[in-house]
Amino acid sequence: MKDYTNNAPVFSESIQITETSDPAHADIINKAPIQIFQNTLYNCKSIEKLERNAGNAEAHNTETEYQKGDYCTYDGSTYKCMQPTQGEWDSACWEKINLLSEISDLQTPEFDDSGTAAGITGFPAFLQKVKSKMNIFEFYRNFKAGMQYVLHTGQIVNNCTSEAENLALAAAQGKVLWDRQTQLISDLSLSLSTDILAYALSDSCKIGFSSGAFIGQNYTGELPDGDLKYGTWEINKRTNNTITVKAFTPYKSTMWINSYVNTAGWSGWKNCITNSDLAPTAMTTTRTENPYISTTAFNRIQARKIGPNLVLVKFNADIDLTQFPNGDEAVEIGKVNGISIVSPAVLVNIPAQNGSGTILLDFSDNGIFKILNWSGKPVSGFVRTSFVAVVNFA
Repeated sequence: MKDYTNNAPVFSESIQITETSDPAHADIINKAPIQIFQNTLYNCKSIEKLERNAGNAEAHNTETEYQKGDYCTYDGSTYKCMQPTQGEWDSACWEKINLLSEISDLQTPEFDDSGTAAGITGFPAFLQKVKSKMNIFEFYRNFKAGMQYVLHTGQIVNNCTSEAENLALAAAQGKVLWDRQTQLISDLSLSLSTDILAYALSDSCKIGFSSGAFIGQNYTGELPDGDLKYGTWEINKRTNNTITVKAFTPYKSTMWINSYVNTAGWSGWKNCITNSDLAPTAMTTTRTENPYISTTAFNRIQARKIGPNLVLVKFNADIDLTQFPNGDEAVEIGKVNGISIVSPAVLVNIPAQNGSGTILLDFSDNGIFKILNWSGKPVSGFVRTSFVAVVNFA
């Protein structure tokens, strides 16, 4: 004889009994007693588990919010909560338990399956609620509530067209977006080895803006300056019939432009910026005789050429001879030499500092300055401003 036990017993709804035709072997004879013994062990473990859940129940507390499946003791007996309750004892919400019936309930547990549980507002909160040796009914209730915060296949879309706000994007679509971004970067930054004008007319050059670099000495197209093959380029393609190409040299700091219109073809390369254009150049001014701004005051006005068609003006003058009277007639006070056209004309209202009133400054064709007082009162004091004007140099 030997001892027999099982730490993981399995409950059997039926048992196998020996028949007269069965061989008289211990394995056959012992099968039915083993099944019965495993059922006993299984029931024993179930009763112990139930006793732990119910036996550890605390006395009814009016401050506790009870949910279906919770246990408590009241008046010397153990009760199971049948519906949520809080406050004074309400017998309608509780059922006095019978251990045998509770064991049966473990096979088909009845619990609050509303999908809500106190304190579970997200998946981390659900995980904190799941603990070893917790009440099985509480576990089922919390499990139903917590699973709402778990992402599953039905909540994932594998396209970029859905407008749903409560669904997640599949990783496969992330790969699609990444590939498109990579292609876009490639389209916008291309090393060009063949003729840029032919490329601009081709279907490979997309509508919109693109840019890149010339490949260097292996570039085979025609360019107006050999150094451009070591520079960069930009293409603005409004349509297949309206295109502007810009090319930049890295050494000479120059920019060349060529434009295409289908009715006229390419206009030809034009050098738009040179080193001298990029370096600010002081320009001279000439005062026009007037009684309001002295030669000393006018000479504080500065003008600098800052581009092929740009001039920076710092207007810093004192109306220091006599007050400038109110009136509708503009008074010419001087000019910036070397300018033919100012387009558009510059009009600036300048309040006097350390004085009173406001003047209107007019900077227009031929670089002429005019001032006008329409503030309604005489002007005196310092008038200061700065602006950039678009001009044609004479």
